[in-house]
Amino acid sequence: TSEVTVPDPRGLADALGTPLALPDGALSALSLAGRVDATPARVSLSDARLMVDDIEATGRMAVDLSGPRPKIEGALATGDLVLDRYLPADAGGGATTPGTGADGGGDQGWSDAPIDLSALAVADADVTINAGSVTIRDTRLGATELALRLDDRRLTVDVPQTGLYGGSGHVTIGVNGRASPASLSLKGALRNLDLLPLLTAATGSDRLEGTGRAEFDLTARGSSQKALIGSLAGRGLYEVTDGALRGINIAAMIRNLGGAFD
Repeated sequence: TSEVTVPDPRGLADALGTPLALPDGALSALSLAGRVDATPARVSLSDARLMVDDIEATGRMAVDLSGPRPKIEGALATGDLVLDRYLPADAGGGATTPGTGADGGGDQGWSDAPIDLSALAVADADVTINAGSVTIRDTRLGATELALRLDDRRLTVDVPQTGLYGGSGHVTIGVNGRASPASLSLKGALRNLDLLPLLTAATGSDRLEGTGRAEFDLTARGSSQKALIGSLAGRGLYEVTDGALRGINIAAMIRNLGGAFD
């Protein structure tokens, strides 16, 4: 069994001329252990144990060195996957909520800073990850399978099955870094969602309850958040069944309305 530890992966990337645009604290430690089988064109690792910061995953991995870029291949399993530290910080300082600006333009609060996609050019990848759960800020997914494909700056993240707020669904995300400006696609379907905890986490509102279903197929193009939102196009469907507004006595309202005609 061999083990490699990289105490400062971001510093190493900088030294190699491929700086990684990540939030502070992300990718601060990396280690990889397992049984190694190596040739000049390929390095394989079986019984692998990968540690990225405090995330641990096990399975198999390989790096194919025969192409124009290293290609990372693997199948990994992990427990609770918390991704908050790898996401951009929420806008602070009382920024206007997106889409609610006084001018009605729908682009307030979105950054026009260029999005750095240089990390997509570092390597190619074909990796499958099975996680016991996935947490993204206030949203927690159940058991999730994730397939990541990266080919010459074109990234596809396919989630064929996940659990979400009592329901389930599938989502495919695409990022094309070859295009100028870059393009983004988002396609999926969610069903049997428990709306009360979903909307509480997403908007802070606890007034609507019921069961929801959603389908979406969206595309966008741009080099910043503001440009992407401004170019967003596609179709979507949202359906609510057995819906109710909490805190409102519908029966009393009907009785009072009926009394008005007595």
